[in-house]
Amino acid sequence: MGRTITGAAQLGNIKSIQHITGSQSQNGTVVDVTISSVNTSNSIIVSNSDFAGEYGDDDSDGRTWGNSSAANAVLTSSTNVRLDPPDLDQYANTYGSNSGTFFGSVIEYEL
Repeated sequence: MGRTITGAAQLGNIKSIQHITGSQSQNGTVVDVTISSVNTSNSIIVSNSDFAGEYGDDDSDGRTWGNSSAANAVLTSSTNVRLDPPDLDQYANTYGSNSGTFFGSVIEYEL
């Protein structure tokens, strides 16, 4: 299975780069993005994503809370990237929320 890496170098020439986008909601909805076939053992995902978020309160003391997060991106097959955002929809009283857009690249390299 492919892997997402941060701050590490991979040796080899770049074989292909595919730019991907996908919607990211605050309620944790999974999105599958179809890509051209890659070798998952020699591919990584680089993310440069918007954050989805929500704010509200969950108790009666009047304090409000907020959270935001970017989606996790995983190569689930040679032709699919799954965007799996955390479920941020957790407040009894929601005052506002925003969806985001995932931006990333699938980079396949040759060893």
